[in-house]
Amino acid sequence: MTTELELRPFRWDNLLAFMALLGLMRAVEAARPDWRVRTFWRRRGGRGPWVPVVVSEEIASGEELAAEAERGVLELAAVHRFGDRQDVDFTTEEYRLVASQAGGWRAELVAALASDIVLRDPKKRTVQPTPLCTMFGQGHQHFLERISLHEAVAKGVRMPLERRQDGAELLRTALCEDWESQRDPNFGGLRLDPKEDRRYAYQFADPTSAAGKIGTVPGANRLAA
Repeated sequence: MTTELELRPFRWDNLLAFMALLGLMRAVEAARPDWRVRTFWRRRGGRGPWVPVVVSEEIASGEELAAEAERGVLELAAVHRFGDRQDVDFTTEEYRLVASQAGGWRAELVAALASDIVLRDPKKRTVQPTPLCTMFGQGHQHFLERISLHEAVAKGVRMPLERRQDGAELLRTALCEDWESQRDPNFGGLRLDPKEDRRYAYQFADPTSAAGKIGTVPGANRLAA
């Protein structure tokens, strides 16, 4: 019997939600390829907002989907390692070496971050990151650090791919519950959510203070990474 699960918290106009949906499909595919999970978008009630629907003959509940997705996340995260490199600031020669040594999921990750041909700084011969890379060290925010698999809390900020006991629960709440109730100001998001990407001059408070921290959805960033 085919099961359909609506992911109502995933807004159609939110880049974080779209990337999290892709991450969910990839993670479940990695953990349970036999499930043959598919997804499509439909309008709630025929004329409401667009929401993604996950389809499978094997899924019994959102909890089961989240548990298997968490297994896939940790399997995929194994390739998210860049040593001491924190940002996508490789020279073309360095990135060409990284790309030449990559295969499988690692190769897809490397291709999603930059190219060894397009230059950001012709003098320094550094590569141009793709638009998916949203931070470059400003405010001590580093993109490669955010998407790397961490064994422990780094610098007091919880990272998307940190190993944690409640990983499956983070995914379940992101899939099934309202995002605004989950926002965590101490979580290091990827700044793919429009609410997170607010420029300093347009904020009502200093973004480094508790009052100015908007917070992000941990489970959604975990899938997106």
